[in-house]
Amino acid sequence: MENQTMVTEFIFSSFTSDPQLEIFFFFLLLLVYLLTLMGNIIIFTITLLDHRLHTPMYFFLRNYSFLDIVFTLDFIPKMLINLLVKKKTISFHSCFIQVFFFFLPGVSEFYLLAVMSLDRYVAVCIPLRYTTIMNSSVCWQLVLGSWLLSFLLTLPGTIMTSQLVFCGPNIINHFLCDFNPLLQLSCSDTQSMQLFILGSAIINLLGTLAVSIICYGYIIWTVMSIPSTTGRKKAFSTCSAHLMVVTILYGSCIFTYVSWQCDGSVQSVSHHGQEEDERVQQEEEYQQLCILSEAQEYELGHINPVLHAWLIFEQYKNSDWHNEDNVESPIMQTSG
Repeated sequence: MENQTMVTEFIFSSFTSDPQLEIFFFFLLLLVYLLTLMGNIIIFTITLLDHRLHTPMYFFLRNYSFLDIVFTLDFIPKMLINLLVKKKTISFHSCFIQVFFFFLPGVSEFYLLAVMSLDRYVAVCIPLRYTTIMNSSVCWQLVLGSWLLSFLLTLPGTIMTSQLVFCGPNIINHFLCDFNPLLQLSCSDTQSMQLFILGSAIINLLGTLAVSIICYGYIIWTVMSIPSTTGRKKAFSTCSAHLMVVTILYGSCIFTYVSWQCDGSVQSVSHHGQEEDERVQQEEEYQQLCILSEAQEYELGHINPVLHAWLIFEQYKNSDWHNEDNVESPIMQTSG
């Protein structure tokens, strides 16, 4: 190891080898980013200033928007810069700072979605005790707990990965610094780190997903017990926005990490190629396709707060069912 040169910077793979196409992607990504950022800022501001929206549901939505702002600020500005420059580099320390602030809000979003599932469960299944259970103190504890759990899971992994030896290639087959591509570049034994990341992923994804599934199981059971068809539809409509967001976020996350099997497919192409030039071209095209598809999934997964808010505001505006069928709307119940 003593004669090996330590890596001081990393280089990101290009979206495409065509400069004009990169310019197109720059303006496309910039447009989506500005719309998402503006949407999140509007959500945060409206739910903060409008006293009618000072309810647990909108409190969690406001925090979700804040998390999304932090999440996208961590890597999208750097992506935009990389689309305009030839050498797409990031320093060693900046890379691990990006890793930390990518996963800190990202993991927190999963816990917050689980908290929002719990909020919807209490609102639909225990409406008469909703304001007592979901009081301001409890809401703050749940939000801070989401941040704390994310911090405790993200910090050790970031520190341990930064302590690995990076002495060989420094090209990251990704558009940001992430655990998986960094472990692939390390000269150290990464088996323990891979197990740690796998365990953290199981806790984060399956644990929070299990909470959402259990909560929605009880919600569906309760909604189906409402005698009126109209009452059932309108009761379930209070959860439809959150359910859609859960589906999109978990779906995009699963797709993104399953797509890391791209690397194995690229290696397969390299072994069976007839010509060296063909092999290199196929490998580059496949990697670019993987990177582009992952970037699209990250963007899809994080327009969620805007989508969520739009659906909830529509439900709030059209909600007149709180006096029907002896069912109280938790939104209307707590907004006075």
